[in-house]
Amino acid sequence: MSEDKRPLILIADRQLATLLSLDALLSLEGYQVTTCSSSFEALKAVARKKVDLVVAGRVGPERHATLVSKIKTISPETNVLVLTESDEDSIFAESIAAGADGLLRRPYSESQVIERVNRLLHVVQT
Repeated sequence: MSEDKRPLILIADRQLATLLSLDALLSLEGYQVTTCSSSFEALKAVARKKVDLVVAGRVGPERHATLVSKIKTISPETNVLVLTESDEDSIFAESIAAGADGLLRRPYSESQVIERVNRLLHVVQT
């Protein structure tokens, strides 16, 4: 049995609607997708297998920057895209300082998600 070479994306968010919609969208784009609803589960997943990209929404009481920092400590090569509802520049600055590779403010469009994910995974659109 051959190993799947498609990039693996982990979607981490406590909102089921976000998990389902992003899972469906990115699966249709041809990515392997897995989901979780807590930072603990996200960190376990990143430690267990090679995750190419974590799409990190709100998964607990900790700040985005804390989760990003922990992911980067476990797996420095994993890209992290932070989803936020906030317009606060401090959230963006903290996330980038912690090692986030991209940021996306809600509400976002499907095309914005696809473009950002493809860019972070260096996928060329034809």
